[in-house]
Amino acid sequence: MINNMGLLHYLSSDTYTKICKTMGLDDGNSRTKDNYASFQNDPVIRIHPFNIVYKQFGHIWFLSIYINFPKFKCNYEGFEKRLFEEYEKAFGKKAMKDFPFYGQIICDYVEFLHTISVSNADDIAKSARALGCLPVKRILDLNDLTNEKKPHGKIDLSLSKKDSQHIETLVCCFGTGLKKRIKDKAFHGPVGIKVSKAVNMQTEKDIVEWTFKRNNFEFTMPDELF
Repeated sequence: MINNMGLLHYLSSDTYTKICKTMGLDDGNSRTKDNYASFQNDPVIRIHPFNIVYKQFGHIWFLSIYINFPKFKCNYEGFEKRLFEEYEKAFGKKAMKDFPFYGQIICDYVEFLHTISVSNADDIAKSARALGCLPVKRILDLNDLTNEKKPHGKIDLSLSKKDSQHIETLVCCFGTGLKKRIKDKAFHGPVGIKVSKAVNMQTEKDIVEWTFKRNNFEFTMPDELF
């Protein structure tokens, strides 16, 4: 199941201004750092509007949002509805009138979290450490996901012992890494893939099992996620 996810939206200047004012954030030009609102116990973890004036493309207004999927309390089919309910709650109905629709939202980061039955969790955890796999960290450190620090092309595996016969795995996928695994360019965006393709059982299975195999683990993804 998806754990945490990063979503990127391309806004009109008017919608950008409305969202900034509603959130009490600065709507000035070229704000890229420290202009965000964070939340501890909500489905939406962080809301970060920023805008950049490009020589080639002109002025573009962005909205970067990180979410914790389990807190939406829905399956993948119900995610679109729940996401826009949270957006309307945060931004208000006026801002949502010109908000990007679901098919325009880009996923630039996603984590897939699973519990897997094994015969000996201690042995597998030792093997994982020998391969350089870090223990699973469920809480997202957003300080490590700035554009300057983000390893855009990576797909990483973390693994921890849960009990003697179960391990927990976390596959962390960054935007360019997602584009490398999803070959159909119809689903590509500038910095990731369309959210409708990321929140998809087959996409998850393909990426997770490819990551297991690349790390020499013969696991399969559990069929039941919810």
